[in-house]
Amino acid sequence: MGVRSLYGCIFLFFVCSTEVGLSQSNPHDSLKVVIKDLESRYAAEKIAKENEMLKMDLMMAASKAQKQRLIILFGTIISILGASITFILYRSRNNIKRKNILLSDQHKEICSQNKEIFSQAEQLRLKNKNLDQQNKKLEEVNCEKDSLISIVAHDLRAPLSRTKGLSTILQSTPLSEEQRGVLKLMTQINEEGLHLIKDILNANLETYECPEPTAINLNHFITDHIDRYFKDQARNKAIEIHTVIEEDLEIITDVLSLRRIIDNLISNALKFSFSDSIIFVRVLSVQEAVYISVQDQGPGISIEDQKKMFRKFQKLSARPTSGEASTGLGLAIVKGLVERMKGEITVKSELDKGTEFIIRLEKKLELRSAC
Repeated sequence: MGVRSLYGCIFLFFVCSTEVGLSQSNPHDSLKVVIKDLESRYAAEKIAKENEMLKMDLMMAASKAQKQRLIILFGTIISILGASITFILYRSRNNIKRKNILLSDQHKEICSQNKEIFSQAEQLRLKNKNLDQQNKKLEEVNCEKDSLISIVAHDLRAPLSRTKGLSTILQSTPLSEEQRGVLKLMTQINEEGLHLIKDILNANLETYECPEPTAINLNHFITDHIDRYFKDQARNKAIEIHTVIEEDLEIITDVLSLRRIIDNLISNALKFSFSDSIIFVRVLSVQEAVYISVQDQGPGISIEDQKKMFRKFQKLSARPTSGEASTGLGLAIVKGLVERMKGEITVKSELDKGTEFIIRLEKKLELRSAC
């Protein structure tokens, strides 16, 4: 107990003694009462202070426990976060490692493919080099071909023409039947030779000169050509050539090419027509185009032959009906000329039902580029 408390107790003792003395006559008993009262008060005060100190200790213990719980909680959270981050980093590292391995494999594969591509490129380079050499050889061969055509045109056609002239002269002289038969055979062979030369020259379309488009009456042009060149041949095979053409139909076209087209189509129709049959030549005008049709009643052309009929020197399974010569160039010449005139050619044919060739040409031919 402190000094102040002791002084207070003594002061309280004297006050109590005085009060007791006033009420009682025995001072000794009064003193005991006072002391007892002081002791009880001291004990009560001591217990109160101890209770307060106990409460303070409990509060401090509770606060400390609360702090410890928070520390444990934060530690647990940090541990979980640390473990999660560690796991994520581990997974990420493994993924990166796998990706690196995959990229490495892909890189190796790309390198292998690049090597293969480089190898193929080298092979292509060598092939291109070989092709260039072959092209040069082909150009040389083409030059030789042009030279050969020139020889055919100038050196072979001239003697055949002279032979034809001599045959014509001999026909006007008195000859026996046997001699006339030999002369007829010689004339036929001569004509076939000239016809072959003409077909070879016509097949080489690159040698044509660039023509000026000319206005013509298509009816007069076709009928005059038939009367001049095919009338006797048709009569010899008992074949009638029937034309259906608009009277005043005029077009502007390449006359030389059109003459060759008509010549080859009608000649071809006569070769493959039977005796006592009809060849139809029709012309239809539709807006800015004309359609020229040549139809025969011959053996027809099979589907297989139709796929290859426009190739040069291509002989088909159907043969001329009277043993006429066929070079296999006529249809190739026609197709080349039609395409050169910006036109189209189609064929309709069935076996044993004849064949029809249809040519579509513009009424006004415009030369879009240099020939």
